[in-house]
Amino acid sequence: MYPNCVVNARHYRGTRPNMTAYLCMMEDSKIEAERLQERSDAQILSDTIKLDGAVYFHKWEMDCDCASSDTAHKFTSYRQWLRFKYDRELNAEGPVRIMQISADEYEKFKPSSRDHALEAFEDGHPHSIHI
Repeated sequence: MYPNCVVNARHYRGTRPNMTAYLCMMEDSKIEAERLQERSDAQILSDTIKLDGAVYFHKWEMDCDCASSDTAHKFTSYRQWLRFKYDRELNAEGPVRIMQISADEYEKFKPSSRDHALEAFEDGHPHSIHI
C-alpha cells in the first residue's frame, strides 16, 4: 500500500521515524494479525474435522435482486471448506453471512429462500422493498 516499505520483510526506509514508516509498521502489523488469525482458524477447523469427522456451516446470502437463501453445508476436509468460502467471496452478488453450527443444528436445519422483490410487488409495493 505504501511505496516506501516492504511490508513482509519488516524493512522501513529512512534513517529517522516518519509518518510513512509509522504507516508501514501499522499496515505490516495488520497483515500479520490477519495472517495469524487465518492460521488459527485453519488449525481449529482442521482439529475439529479430525475429531468429529466434519464441520457444519450455515450460509445466508442475498443476491442483487433481493432474493435471499438459507442453506446448511457439511465439510469433511479443510480444503472443501476453503474452496466453498473463496467461491462465495468471489461470486457474491450481495451480503453473505457464513457461521459455524453444530451437527445437531445441521440435522434440524431446513433450507429456505425468499424473493423479497416479488413479495413486495405482490403486496402492492412495486417501488419499495422491506427486508
